[in-house]
Amino acid sequence: MNRYSKVAVVALIAVTVVAGIAFAGGGQEEGASARDEATVIFRMTGPGKQSDAELVWETFNQELESYLPGTTVEFQVIPPAEYADRWKLSLSAGEQLDIAGRYWMQNLDVEVAKGAFLKLDDLLNEWGPDIKKNMPDWVLAKGMTADGIYEIPCYQIMVGMRYAIRFPADLAERYGMKAVTAEMEKHEFMTQEDWDLLDPYFAKAKADGDLRKGVGTPMAWLWGKGLESIGRGAAIEFKGTPVRVFNKYDTEYFRAMIRTMARWYEEGYIRKDVLAMDNPRVDDGKPDGTIAWVHGTMGEELQSQLDSTRYGYPIVVYSVQGYEVAGYAHSATNLGIPSTAKYPERAMQVMNLLQSEAGSDLFNMLTWGLEGKHYNVLREEPKKIETIGYAGQGNSDSPYGLWKWAFGNTRFSWITQAERDDYIENWIKINESAVPSQLMGWVPDPNPTKTEEAQIKAVEDEFVNTLSYGALGDGWEATYEEFLRKLKAAGIDKVVKEYQSQIDEFLAGK
Repeated sequence: MNRYSKVAVVALIAVTVVAGIAFAGGGQEEGASARDEATVIFRMTGPGKQSDAELVWETFNQELESYLPGTTVEFQVIPPAEYADRWKLSLSAGEQLDIAGRYWMQNLDVEVAKGAFLKLDDLLNEWGPDIKKNMPDWVLAKGMTADGIYEIPCYQIMVGMRYAIRFPADLAERYGMKAVTAEMEKHEFMTQEDWDLLDPYFAKAKADGDLRKGVGTPMAWLWGKGLESIGRGAAIEFKGTPVRVFNKYDTEYFRAMIRTMARWYEEGYIRKDVLAMDNPRVDDGKPDGTIAWVHGTMGEELQSQLDSTRYGYPIVVYSVQGYEVAGYAHSATNLGIPSTAKYPERAMQVMNLLQSEAGSDLFNMLTWGLEGKHYNVLREEPKKIETIGYAGQGNSDSPYGLWKWAFGNTRFSWITQAERDDYIENWIKINESAVPSQLMGWVPDPNPTKTEEAQIKAVEDEFVNTLSYGALGDGWEATYEEFLRKLKAAGIDKVVKEYQSQIDEFLAGK
């Protein structure tokens, strides 16, 4: 057990005890015997339905019969851009869904408050032994709300990876970006001084005709370095003492970012049609695309290798943060049992199978497809494969290839040609060594501020992208002041005060 497991374990045990033995919410499955016929409808995010999907899923169900007799799974794979809307439509229509992913585009507390998911404590205790066995307690605790467990995290790297900037390798070397990012990594937060360190890179690239598509707008994400989000619109400093909740947008961290992005837009480093783009990341990773973009990293050397393989040309990844963080909050990729489930017990058995060593061949078939058609085996022990037609993960044009992190326990995934042999061991070590949040084990209660947080989200939707993409240029300040006024009117001060009270109470009881 790692050093921050104990708090989460205590919280998990406490909730389980409170939950009692009664199965809460939703319709009970009639006749839960494994001999009964049941078609479990399983929705997840992914590349959409691919040309060979039915062939793979038919084979999957043939194999499933030997594990869970009488059980058939009907899969629905929905692209991320469509997922939240499809979920809302299905829920309002009372559509049968027995397993459904809950991802970053949905909020667990909101969904639970409107009765969208079943509580899983009892189902997990009876039908989920492998889930509990093969997942650290602190990870499972991320599926909790104030009154129980409502989702099962898809086990993978579960910590906030270090903020890092990706560069085409030739440009990074030519303009000395390793030294620049090394200086940024020394600092806890992104101040104006840190943003200014990047200016010469873009200026030189533009002068030399190397700008390509310029700055990837997700560079704006760097402003959150050193912060931990609390509820909607609030944050704390990750290592700050005492723990103080504040409006994260009314800070120099946010102001420095939007000031910089506006300047970069005026300088021509950001494409002029940025607000009209359906996908602001569309140019990231392309050989003729952006020359700097941001994402997390599992380690500079490893991530550089992975990204170079994925994108097909040399890329370097340089960290700008000195540590990984293990946050208190819900994870971004999870599975739950909707309140419209017809077969909740069978659903838990299917989820348990996909998070077990015994079911690892089924998990990998569902991920990678069929040998000789969708992948070739490079090595048997430990298993390493070469995916056919793509490297990394399947896309909408692939005959088959789903996203392993969207529906199971990835520690049981086979290694592909895009990954180093120690890939899984590496992310497990990162999970164990990450710096734990001071709020680890805290389960926030969003009910006192649910109205205000819904209003704050509407204000964020109106302003944040416009400000963060720099598209206002020199006119950003007036819009920013309007943003702050609308946040205040939406109730941001009440949110800050409420969560400060909850956190103070939690810390006093530790």
